[in-house]
Amino acid sequence: MEDTYPNASNILARIAEIQEIIVTTSKATQTPGASVDNLPFWLTVIRAVTPRPDAHVSRQSMWDFEVAMVLFRERAEMARTNLASMQQISGDMVTTLKEFGLRHNLETPTYPTIPAQFISDSVSIRCEGYVEDDIGNSGIQLAGSAYVLEFGYEVYQSIAAIEGIKT
Repeated sequence: MEDTYPNASNILARIAEIQEIIVTTSKATQTPGASVDNLPFWLTVIRAVTPRPDAHVSRQSMWDFEVAMVLFRERAEMARTNLASMQQISGDMVTTLKEFGLRHNLETPTYPTIPAQFISDSVSIRCEGYVEDDIGNSGIQLAGSAYVLEFGYEVYQSIAAIEGIKT
């Protein structure tokens, strides 16, 4: 059996596509400082990966992923004083939970199949509510909603990988 590891680029591409289904005008970003004038946008990072060895199969483990996501909707001073903004952020929370809740395997139109070695039906999402955050050194506070997405992968390491032997 070959070594199998999760493909982080594929994971993030699937998540970004679901995010764009939720808010069609949004974009995913890894650099929020450059995005403060391009609202709404998603900031998504893999926050933790926890390997757990399989007690029954040597060289096999399950990796639990935790992905932090924030949908920044607008500047905080506007959100605090505008009922429509707060309602929109609340609506984002419901829509985000619904869309990720429907995709227990991170399926999207571009990626309609389950990723290789993905633990079937392992996606769970938690909304952490309304957030305000300073973006970098810009002095600009943005408002939106925060989420934690969790899922698992099966990982297999061959003897060659473990011992560093080239085959």
